[in-house]
Amino acid sequence: MKEVNKDGELMNVPCRHYLRLLIASVILVAVFLSLIHRLTAEKNSEEKKSGEAIHLFCAASLRNVIEEIKESYQANNDIAIGITYGSSGQLETSLRMSDSTMASFPDVYIPADNLFSKRTDTIGLTRNTMVIARQRVVLAFDKTVVSKVVSLDDVLNSDIRFAFCHPAAGAGSKLKLVLSDIGRWKDLGDACDAVFPTVTEVANAIKNSSGIQAGFIWDTTARQFQLDYIELPELEEAVGMVTVSLVAGSRNKEPALSFVNYIAYDTRSAEYFENHFFSTRVN
Repeated sequence: MKEVNKDGELMNVPCRHYLRLLIASVILVAVFLSLIHRLTAEKNSEEKKSGEAIHLFCAASLRNVIEEIKESYQANNDIAIGITYGSSGQLETSLRMSDSTMASFPDVYIPADNLFSKRTDTIGLTRNTMVIARQRVVLAFDKTVVSKVVSLDDVLNSDIRFAFCHPAAGAGSKLKLVLSDIGRWKDLGDACDAVFPTVTEVANAIKNSSGIQAGFIWDTTARQFQLDYIELPELEEAVGMVTVSLVAGSRNKEPALSFVNYIAYDTRSAEYFENHFFSTRVN
Protein backbone atom coordinates (compact mmCIF):
# COMPACT_ATOMS: atom_id res chain seq x y z
CA MET A 1 0.00 0.00 0.00
CA LYS A 2 1.36 3.45 -0.91
CA GLU A 3 0.69 7.00 0.19
CA VAL A 4 1.89 10.36 -1.14
CA ASN A 5 3.93 12.61 1.18
CA LYS A 6 3.68 16.41 1.38
CA ASP A 7 6.12 16.79 -1.50
CA GLY A 8 4.08 14.56 -3.76
CA GLU A 9 6.49 11.69 -3.52
CA LEU A 10 5.30 8.18 -3.10
CA MET A 11 6.11 6.57 0.22
CA ASN A 12 5.78 3.03 1.38
CA VAL A 13 3.58 2.38 4.44
CA PRO A 14 3.41 -1.07 5.92
CA CYS A 15 -0.01 -2.73 5.66
CA ARG A 16 0.25 -3.89 9.26
CA HIS A 17 0.01 -0.22 10.35
CA TYR A 18 -3.46 0.06 8.85
CA LEU A 19 -4.39 -3.34 10.21
CA ARG A 20 -3.58 -2.15 13.74
CA LEU A 21 -5.66 1.00 13.19
CA LEU A 22 -8.58 -1.10 11.92
CA ILE A 23 -8.42 -3.45 14.89
CA ALA A 24 -8.24 -0.53 17.35
CA SER A 25 -11.26 1.09 15.69
CA VAL A 26 -13.27 -2.13 15.91
CA ILE A 27 -12.41 -2.47 19.60
CA LEU A 28 -13.42 1.12 20.32
CA VAL A 29 -16.76 0.65 18.54
CA ALA A 30 -17.39 -2.57 20.45
CA VAL A 31 -16.61 -0.90 23.78
CA PHE A 32 -18.88 2.02 22.88
CA LEU A 33 -21.77 -0.26 21.88
CA SER A 34 -21.31 -2.30 25.06
CA LEU A 35 -21.47 0.87 27.16
CA ILE A 36 -24.62 2.03 25.37
CA HIS A 37 -26.22 -1.39 25.91
CA ARG A 38 -25.36 -1.34 29.61
CA LEU A 39 -26.71 2.16 30.15
CA THR A 40 -29.91 1.30 28.26
CA ALA A 41 -30.38 -1.87 30.33
CA GLU A 42 -29.90 0.05 33.58
CA LYS A 43 -32.38 2.70 32.48
CA ASN A 44 -34.97 0.08 31.52
CA SER A 45 -34.42 -1.67 34.84
CA GLU A 46 -34.98 1.55 36.77
CA GLU A 47 -38.08 2.33 34.72
CA LYS A 48 -39.42 -1.14 35.37
CA LYS A 49 -38.67 -0.79 39.09
CA SER A 50 -40.37 2.60 39.38
CA GLY A 51 -43.29 1.95 37.02
CA GLU A 52 -46.68 0.93 38.42
CA ALA A 53 -47.90 -2.58 37.70
CA ILE A 54 -51.14 -2.26 39.68
CA HIS A 55 -52.98 0.66 41.25
CA LEU A 56 -55.20 0.61 44.34
CA PHE A 57 -58.12 2.79 45.42
CA CYS A 58 -58.03 2.52 49.23
CA ALA A 59 -59.92 4.08 52.14
CA ALA A 60 -57.81 6.65 54.00
CA SER A 61 -58.47 4.96 57.35
CA LEU A 62 -56.65 1.86 56.08
CA ARG A 63 -53.46 3.66 55.03
CA ASN A 64 -51.17 2.35 57.80
CA VAL A 65 -52.02 -1.32 57.43
CA ILE A 66 -52.18 -1.28 53.62
CA GLU A 67 -48.77 0.41 53.40
CA GLU A 68 -47.26 -2.41 55.46
CA ILE A 69 -48.98 -5.05 53.35
CA LYS A 70 -47.78 -3.32 50.20
CA GLU A 71 -44.15 -3.33 51.38
CA SER A 72 -44.38 -6.97 52.39
CA TYR A 73 -45.87 -7.99 49.06
CA GLN A 74 -43.37 -6.02 47.01
CA ALA A 75 -40.46 -7.54 48.95
CA ASN A 76 -41.44 -10.97 47.67
CA ASN A 77 -42.85 -10.11 44.24
CA ASP A 78 -41.42 -8.25 41.26
CA ILE A 79 -44.22 -5.71 41.09
CA ALA A 80 -44.80 -2.03 41.76
CA ILE A 81 -47.96 -0.87 43.55
CA GLY A 82 -49.41 2.63 43.45
CA ILE A 83 -52.15 3.74 45.85
CA THR A 84 -54.74 6.53 45.85
CA TYR A 85 -56.19 7.20 49.32
CA GLY A 86 -59.48 8.95 50.05
CA SER A 87 -62.89 8.42 51.59
CA SER A 88 -64.57 5.20 50.47
CA GLY A 89 -67.41 7.14 48.85
CA GLN A 90 -65.15 9.56 46.99
CA LEU A 91 -63.19 6.64 45.61
CA GLU A 92 -66.41 4.88 44.62
CA THR A 93 -67.46 8.02 42.71
CA SER A 94 -64.06 8.22 41.02
CA LEU A 95 -64.34 4.56 40.07
CA ARG A 96 -67.77 5.14 38.53
CA MET A 97 -66.51 8.13 36.53
CA SER A 98 -63.10 6.76 35.52
CA ASP A 99 -62.22 5.59 32.04
CA SER A 100 -60.20 2.38 31.86
CA THR A 101 -57.85 4.09 29.42
CA MET A 102 -56.77 6.59 32.10
CA ALA A 103 -53.26 6.13 33.52
CA SER A 104 -54.55 6.18 37.10
CA PHE A 105 -57.41 3.72 36.52
CA PRO A 106 -57.51 1.36 39.52
CA ASP A 107 -57.05 -2.39 39.53
CA VAL A 108 -58.11 -3.01 43.16
CA TYR A 109 -60.73 -1.30 45.37
CA ILE A 110 -60.47 -1.44 49.19
CA PRO A 111 -63.25 0.51 50.97
CA ALA A 112 -63.64 0.70 54.74
CA ASP A 113 -67.06 -0.98 54.64
CA ASN A 114 -68.91 -3.36 52.36
CA LEU A 115 -71.74 -0.84 51.86
CA PHE A 116 -69.58 0.54 49.07
CA SER A 117 -68.37 -2.69 47.50
CA LYS A 118 -71.93 -4.07 47.45
CA ARG A 119 -72.92 -1.15 45.23
CA THR A 120 -69.92 -1.47 42.92
CA ASP A 121 -70.47 -5.24 42.69
CA THR A 122 -74.15 -4.74 41.82
CA ILE A 123 -73.40 -2.48 38.85
CA GLY A 124 -70.52 -4.62 37.65
CA LEU A 125 -67.63 -2.29 38.51
CA THR A 126 -65.99 -4.80 40.86
CA ARG A 127 -65.89 -8.55 41.38
CA ASN A 128 -64.08 -11.23 43.40
CA THR A 129 -65.04 -9.21 46.50
CA MET A 130 -63.97 -10.64 49.85
CA VAL A 131 -64.36 -9.45 53.44
CA ILE A 132 -60.93 -9.17 55.05
CA ALA A 133 -61.41 -7.41 58.41
CA ARG A 134 -63.93 -5.89 60.78
CA GLN A 135 -64.15 -2.67 62.80
CA ARG A 136 -66.78 -0.80 64.81
CA VAL A 137 -67.98 2.80 65.10
CA VAL A 138 -67.36 4.14 68.62
CA LEU A 139 -67.33 7.45 70.47
CA ALA A 140 -63.69 8.46 70.99
CA PHE A 141 -62.58 11.31 73.21
CA ASP A 142 -59.43 13.05 74.36
CA LYS A 143 -57.80 12.85 77.77
CA THR A 144 -59.40 16.09 78.95
CA VAL A 145 -62.89 14.62 78.88
CA VAL A 146 -63.99 12.99 82.11
CA SER A 147 -66.87 11.17 80.53
CA LYS A 148 -69.92 9.68 82.18
CA VAL A 149 -71.46 9.06 78.78
CA VAL A 150 -73.19 5.70 78.50
CA SER A 151 -75.74 6.43 75.75
CA LEU A 152 -76.33 8.61 72.71
CA ASP A 153 -78.64 10.88 74.72
CA ASP A 154 -75.79 11.57 77.13
CA VAL A 155 -73.74 12.86 74.20
CA LEU A 156 -76.52 14.98 72.74
CA ASN A 157 -77.46 16.52 76.08
CA SER A 158 -73.92 17.30 77.23
CA ASP A 159 -71.63 20.22 76.48
CA ILE A 160 -69.02 17.92 74.89
CA ARG A 161 -67.91 19.34 71.55
CA PHE A 162 -68.00 16.44 69.13
CA ALA A 163 -67.65 15.64 65.42
CA PHE A 164 -68.19 12.84 62.97
CA CYS A 165 -67.13 12.20 59.38
CA HIS A 166 -69.16 12.78 56.24
CA PRO A 167 -71.37 9.88 55.06
CA ALA A 168 -69.14 9.62 51.99
CA ALA A 169 -66.61 8.04 54.36
CA GLY A 170 -67.08 4.50 55.68
CA ALA A 171 -67.59 5.39 59.35
CA GLY A 172 -69.94 8.26 58.50
CA SER A 173 -71.96 6.08 56.15
CA LYS A 174 -72.32 3.33 58.74
CA LEU A 175 -73.19 5.87 61.46
CA LYS A 176 -75.90 7.42 59.28
CA LEU A 177 -77.36 4.04 58.36
CA VAL A 178 -77.63 2.78 61.93
CA LEU A 179 -78.92 6.03 63.46
CA SER A 180 -81.40 6.58 60.60
CA ASP A 181 -82.90 3.17 61.38
CA ILE A 182 -83.69 4.32 64.94
CA GLY A 183 -84.64 7.87 63.97
CA ARG A 184 -81.65 9.61 65.59
CA TRP A 185 -79.54 10.71 62.62
CA LYS A 186 -81.07 14.20 62.46
CA ASP A 187 -80.63 14.64 66.21
CA LEU A 188 -76.93 13.89 65.86
CA GLY A 189 -76.55 16.28 62.95
CA ASP A 190 -78.27 19.09 64.82
CA ALA A 191 -76.06 18.68 67.90
CA CYS A 192 -72.62 18.10 66.33
CA ASP A 193 -69.94 20.79 66.19
CA ALA A 194 -68.09 19.71 63.05
CA VAL A 195 -68.16 17.26 60.14
CA PHE A 196 -64.90 16.11 58.53
CA PRO A 197 -64.29 14.37 55.18
CA THR A 198 -62.51 11.32 56.64
CA VAL A 199 -62.32 9.43 59.91
CA THR A 200 -58.61 10.15 60.32
CA GLU A 201 -59.31 13.88 60.20
CA VAL A 202 -61.87 13.48 63.00
CA ALA A 203 -59.32 11.55 65.07
CA ASN A 204 -56.65 14.15 64.43
CA ALA A 205 -59.03 16.94 65.51
CA ILE A 206 -59.85 15.12 68.76
CA LYS A 207 -56.18 14.61 69.53
CA ASN A 208 -54.79 17.97 68.47
CA SER A 209 -57.60 20.53 68.42
CA SER A 210 -59.00 22.26 71.48
CA GLY A 211 -62.24 22.81 69.58
CA ILE A 212 -63.19 19.14 69.32
CA GLN A 213 -63.23 16.87 72.37
CA ALA A 214 -64.90 13.76 70.99
CA GLY A 215 -65.98 12.10 67.77
CA PHE A 216 -67.61 9.09 66.16
CA ILE A 217 -64.86 7.09 64.48
CA TRP A 218 -63.75 3.48 63.95
CA ASP A 219 -62.41 1.73 67.05
CA THR A 220 -59.30 0.83 65.04
CA THR A 221 -58.65 4.50 64.29
CA ALA A 222 -59.17 5.44 67.94
CA ARG A 223 -56.58 2.90 69.04
CA GLN A 224 -54.09 3.97 66.38
CA PHE A 225 -54.41 7.57 67.63
CA GLN A 226 -54.27 6.39 71.25
CA LEU A 227 -57.68 7.83 72.07
CA ASP A 228 -60.03 6.56 74.76
CA TYR A 229 -63.40 5.38 73.50
CA ILE A 230 -66.68 3.76 74.48
CA GLU A 231 -69.14 1.59 72.59
CA LEU A 232 -72.61 3.10 72.73
CA PRO A 233 -75.57 0.68 72.84
CA GLU A 234 -77.25 2.55 69.97
CA LEU A 235 -74.26 1.69 67.77
CA GLU A 236 -74.24 -2.05 68.42
CA GLU A 237 -74.97 -2.71 64.74
CA ALA A 238 -72.45 -0.14 63.48
CA VAL A 239 -69.91 -2.73 62.37
CA GLY A 240 -67.85 -2.08 59.25
CA MET A 241 -66.68 -4.96 57.09
CA VAL A 242 -63.51 -4.08 55.20
CA THR A 243 -63.49 -5.61 51.73
CA VAL A 244 -61.07 -6.00 48.84
CA SER A 245 -62.27 -6.27 45.24
CA LEU A 246 -60.84 -6.70 41.78
CA VAL A 247 -61.90 -3.84 39.51
CA ALA A 248 -63.70 -5.40 36.55
CA GLY A 249 -62.07 -3.06 34.04
CA SER A 250 -58.54 -3.63 35.33
CA ARG A 251 -55.88 -3.72 32.62
CA ASN A 252 -53.66 -5.84 34.89
CA LYS A 253 -56.05 -8.53 36.08
CA GLU A 254 -53.54 -11.31 36.77
CA PRO A 255 -51.20 -9.37 39.11
CA ALA A 256 -54.16 -7.50 40.61
CA LEU A 257 -56.00 -10.71 41.46
CA SER A 258 -52.80 -12.13 42.94
CA PHE A 259 -52.61 -9.12 45.29
CA VAL A 260 -56.32 -9.44 46.16
CA ASN A 261 -55.79 -13.08 47.12
CA TYR A 262 -52.72 -12.15 49.19
CA ILE A 263 -54.74 -9.67 51.24
CA ALA A 264 -57.67 -12.05 51.60
CA TYR A 265 -55.95 -15.35 52.33
CA ASP A 266 -52.32 -14.93 53.36
CA THR A 267 -51.72 -15.25 57.11
CA ARG A 268 -49.13 -12.46 56.97
CA SER A 269 -51.80 -10.08 55.72
CA ALA A 270 -54.12 -11.07 58.58
CA GLU A 271 -51.31 -10.44 61.06
CA TYR A 272 -50.81 -6.92 59.73
CA PHE A 273 -54.51 -6.17 60.20
CA GLU A 274 -54.50 -7.58 63.72
CA ASN A 275 -51.41 -5.52 64.58
CA HIS A 276 -53.45 -2.46 63.66
CA PHE A 277 -56.34 -3.54 65.92
CA PHE A 278 -58.68 -4.93 63.27
CA SER A 279 -60.60 -8.11 63.87
CA THR A 280 -60.03 -10.70 61.17
CA ARG A 281 -62.87 -12.88 62.43
CA VAL A 282 -65.31 -11.88 59.75
CA ASN A 283 -67.81 -14.75 59.76
